[in-house]
Formats: sequence, C-alpha cells, structure tokens
Amino acid sequence: MAMRPKTEGDPIQPSVDQLKKLLKWYDIQGRGIPPEDFFTHMRKCCVLVPLFLKAGQWHVLLTVRSSRLRSDPSVVAFPGGQRDENDADAARTALREAEEEVGLLESQVEIVARLFPFVAPPDYCISVFVGIIPPDFIPIPCSSEVEEVFDIPLKAFLGKDYTVRETDFYGVRFDVPYFAVPNKPLTVWGLTAFVNVMVAFIAYRIRRNFRFMRNVAHAQYEEKDIFADLKLLFFYCGHRAVLNRKIIPLSNL
Repeated sequence: MAMRPKTEGDPIQPSVDQLKKLLKWYDIQGRGIPPEDFFTHMRKCCVLVPLFLKAGQWHVLLTVRSSRLRSDPSVVAFPGGQRDENDADAARTALREAEEEVGLLESQVEIVARLFPFVAPPDYCISVFVGIIPPDFIPIPCSSEVEEVFDIPLKAFLGKDYTVRETDFYGVRFDVPYFAVPNKPLTVWGLTAFVNVMVAFIAYRIRRNFRFMRNVAHAQYEEKDIFADLKLLFFYCGHRAVLNRKIIPLSNL
C-alpha cells in the first residue's frame, strides 16, 4: 500500500481518504488473526475510537465515565463495553455501546479499521475499532453511564508533554502515559492513552518509538513499527495472562 507510514519529521495532516488508507494498513480484519477467540478465558470488551474533522484537524471523541459506576468511575474512556451474547460480532458491541453511551447511531459511523486488541487487568481482551463520524454530531450522553462528552485534537497524543507512571501487569513493567486535557481538569491515561497514541502515530505517520514495556527485550522495538508494537503488546501480555491462570494457550500462539 502506498500510504504505509515511512516518514519522520513534522506530522502532516491527512485527508479523509489518506487517513482511511493509513488505518487500513493496520487493519487486522482479513489477516487471519482471530483476536476474539485467541484467549478464550478472557472477558471480551470492545471500544470505538470516534474520529472527526474539526477546523481542519482530526479530533477524537472521548467520555468521562459516571462517578456512580462501580468500575473505573470518573475515568476518561472511549465509548465501549463488554460483549453481549446477543451482539452479532465485536463491531456490533462497539457500535451498540456508543449508541447507548453518547447517542451515536450506527448509521453515523464508518468503521475503517480494527486494530490489534489490548490486554488489560485483570483479564480483559479489548477489541479496538476506529471509525469516522460526522463533524456535526451532537452527543446525547447517558447520565447513568457518562458524566461528560468532549473532544481533543488527535495531535495532542504526539507531544512529549506527558507524565509517566510505572505499573506491573503479569510481571511486565509498563510505562503508563498520563496526558492532561487542555482547559479541563481531566487526564487521559491507561488503555485510553495507549490507544490514542497508537492511532495518532498511525494517522500522522510517526516513526518515533513509544516503548510500553520496560523489561521485555525484543528486536521489533528497533523496527519502530507501531504494528509490531501492537502485536508484541497483545501476544506477550496475553500469553503471560494465560500462564498466570495456568490455562494452556491455543497452539498457534
């Protein structure tokens, strides 16, 4: 594909068509990769990364989870949630949750890529879908789940003005980035920060390395390839989660 990221320097604002081509390069659909069923013991969640153009710049739509929720209250997150047995597939889960949480209709979303999933504590396998939504979309937050809906320039996740905290997950030491939200007393961190960094690096063709794992030596880190980082992050952490639970992984791990 001609649009494979390969340049360095100042990021160039991609057009809609260019963004689609860039994301398609990292789309795991049709690559023979079965993220939903790879680690069958893990709980499946799906999130939507809604992107839209605002004043000529790509923005990402984010939510602040309700303070009344038992899980991750008041945390900045993407629209998303756990798979329901009635969901036809992972994409349907992400779209259903987006409609429930912020009023985003399925007809308003063009899903352009499914990125490598993430493994998150304690036992979640999270599928990530990137979609383009209308620039004039007006969120209707569900008050029982969402306290606030806001957007932030995707370029914000290219900057180096963030803090890092080290955490341990199944024996892997992670550098977790914390990004302050401009003009708001909010912070984007954890999985939401990881995903935004990945999407920003893809969209703006950044080759700078963003190392997540401290104590994992791997030659792919020298390649400065986000796709390689995603694969390493998923397979290594997922495998460690399997070992921790003493469950035999599938033979194709």
